[in-house]
Amino acid sequence: MKMNFLHDGGLTLAVPSGQEWRWGCKGSSSGNGNPKVFFDIAVGDRPVGRIVMELFADTTPKMAENFRAVAEPAIIFMGNYKFCGGQLTTLPTTYLRHCFRALCTGDKGMGKLGRPLHYKGSIIHHISPGYIFHGGDITYGNGEGGESIYDDVFFEKENFIRQCTGPGFLTMSNKSVDKSNGSQFEICMKKDEHLGYENVVFGQLIQGLDVITTIMGMEEAKTRPRKPPNVPVVITDCGQIS
Repeated sequence: MKMNFLHDGGLTLAVPSGQEWRWGCKGSSSGNGNPKVFFDIAVGDRPVGRIVMELFADTTPKMAENFRAVAEPAIIFMGNYKFCGGQLTTLPTTYLRHCFRALCTGDKGMGKLGRPLHYKGSIIHHISPGYIFHGGDITYGNGEGGESIYDDVFFEKENFIRQCTGPGFLTMSNKSVDKSNGSQFEICMKKDEHLGYENVVFGQLIQGLDVITTIMGMEEAKTRPRKPPNVPVVITDCGQIS
């Protein structure tokens, strides 16, 4: 029997020629595995609206999953059979998607620093009108903290396949050194390909760009250097849509 060999860097699978197969991951929302998550955002007591983000599971699966749920065992489907093979490494960016998804749903409970691993109730601590919408410090709320869902509080950068080629791209904020990604994120509101070589781009807004623009135009939401908005900008709810 003629065989084809599929190799992902950590697993080799022999597949009969002509046999239908596909890579899959438990909980994937589509063929490419790109989930959609949301934030409901308020300024003070005033609800402003919802933003919806697609996470690039196809290029940054680990970083994006940090936003939703711990990495599920990958499954290989071949005909009517499925093989649990642990976490596949075909894509070298699994950490971002895994981390971001988990922080949206709160699946992982409490973190090592004694705070919930959840974006719900966290604040947007820095807003640069027309440029950056920066949040995700789930430990201190001032840009000095954050925590990932993984064994280490912080984890490494993954790749720079995608760039901020326009408004609405989602990046993981870090300290410009490797293994400094935690839970902080930035939504870039203009083209900035330089930022895409410092922060890993792992998602983009597909709904609610106007919500971010509205907040950026609110006087009470403006920030000063090293100071949060005058009125708290809060993620009042968050989770996964699909």
